[in-house]
Parts: sequence; C-alpha cells; structure tokens
Amino acid sequence: MSKKRELLPVRRRDNLVVAGRCSICHRPFESSLAIPQVASRQIVSDFDVHTCDEDANQAAARVVRESTDKV
Repeated sequence: MSKKRELLPVRRRDNLVVAGRCSICHRPFESSLAIPQVASRQIVSDFDVHTCDEDANQAAARVVRESTDKV
C-alpha cells in the first residue's frame, strides 16, 4: 500500500503556506516571492508536478549539498 503524498507546511504567512516539504521524499518547496498568495500558488503548483524520486536519506544529502553550494 503506497502512502499519499502531502505538502507539509513549514512556514506560513497570512495563513498561506510559503514554505513546505513533501511528506514522502521530504523535498523542500519554497518561494522568494513577496506576495503570499502568489508564493503559495507557486509552491502548490511545484509540489503537484514533482515526482518522489529519492528517499529521505537522499533528500537530506541533497539539501545539505544545495545549502553548502550557496556559500
């Protein structure tokens, strides 16, 4: 039985999700857009089209890699 993936809120602004993560692969979804309504739509849209192609360990390694690349 496969679990249904959900967008888990990480940060809200004006009661809208402006950052979240996938409940299955833990992929982060964020937006730098200033208008919360637009940012929330972008995050939901990005989440809807993503595929869970990595497990939680791979996702964690990717997040660390991406955060260290920005420095």
